[in-house]
Formats: sequence, C-alpha cells, structure tokens
Amino acid sequence: MTHRTAVRTRTSIVTAVAPRVAMARLLVVTALLAVPSQAHAQPSTSRVQPSGRRPAIEIVAGRELVTRDPYLGDTCNGCRKAAVGVSGSARWALTPEVGALADIWWIQRPGSSYGQRRIRDRLLAVGAAVDLRWPVYRKVSIGPSAGAAFVPSATTTRPFAKASGSGVLWTAGLAIRVGRFVLQQHVLVLNGAEAVIQDNREYYPLTVGWTF
Repeated sequence: MTHRTAVRTRTSIVTAVAPRVAMARLLVVTALLAVPSQAHAQPSTSRVQPSGRRPAIEIVAGRELVTRDPYLGDTCNGCRKAAVGVSGSARWALTPEVGALADIWWIQRPGSSYGQRRIRDRLLAVGAAVDLRWPVYRKVSIGPSAGAAFVPSATTTRPFAKASGSGVLWTAGLAIRVGRFVLQQHVLVLNGAEAVIQDNREYYPLTVGWTF
C-alpha cells in the first residue's frame, strides 16, 4: 500500500510539473530565437534611417558660353566678358522626383581695364531652391529647378560705382544627370544692388559637376 501510494504521488507530481517544464523550455527557446533577430534587425534600422535624412552634396562650376549685350538687346559672342560661377548645394529628397536644395553661389564677371584698374564684378549668394528629376533611361534623368538666394555681398571695382551692396538672386536651371555626373544650364538674375552692379546683371553659366 505504501509502494502504490508512492508511485501515485510520483505520477501526480510528474503530471503536474511536466506542463510547466515544457512551457519553461518553450519560453527559453523563444527568447533565444528572438534576441538574435532583434540584434540583427536593429542595426539595419539604424543604417537605413540616417541615409534617408542625409542630403546629397553637389558641386558644380562653369562659365557663360553665350552672352547678351544689355544695350544691343541681342545674343552674341564677345558682346561682354563671360561670367564664371561656382556653386555647392545640399539636396534633401522629398519624393523620388522632388527635392529641396540649400545652395551657395559665387559669381565673377571680369570687365575691361579702366586706367590701371581691372574691372571685376563679384557676388556671393546663399539661398534655397526646389528641383524636379524625371527618369529618362536607367541612370539618366532630366529636370528643372527654381529658387531664390540672398546676396549679402555684391562688389565691384568699377569707377563711379558703389563698392559693395546686397540684393536677391533669382535662380532657374535645367539639368541632365547621368549617374553622379550633372550638366546644367542656369539663368541667374540679380535684383537689387543697382548702385554696385549697374549693368550685365543677368548670368547664364553652363556648369558641369558631380554629386557626392
């Protein structure tokens, strides 16, 4: 009778404990499987999120190939000295086609000599723009851009003109991109600083550049 009671007691204990042991093992296995997957998934998220917020940097430089004489009103070569320009921009993609840009421009137009003085008009502009990029074929895209920039510094060495001033530079362009290479025609119009840069206040640089 004692032996049967002991057997029954052991059986009841095993029956009661077995489900709990099985549940504990299941929880341990689940936890061990979940930890590596979370450790693997977390770095992936941390890599993807910053890259979505990181802007693309673009550096371009160029000069005018065709210049427009402000007095004759026609387009010709040699009517005035060609302006040169350098620009850097940071672009944030709003959608796959639309982007917002923060850009900076440095432009110089050399002129003829006046006595011993070499005439030069220079301006520095900082502003913002919006551009569109429409895919054409594989890595080739085309699209316009438009914006405005504040000109904190417009200077000249012209005689009988104010040495420096400020204004606004209106910007527009049309770009062709092949991978990271960019070819862009710009139209830049200076508003303000009339006492500094009295004529040749429009700039048409054709630039080439690279996107980083």
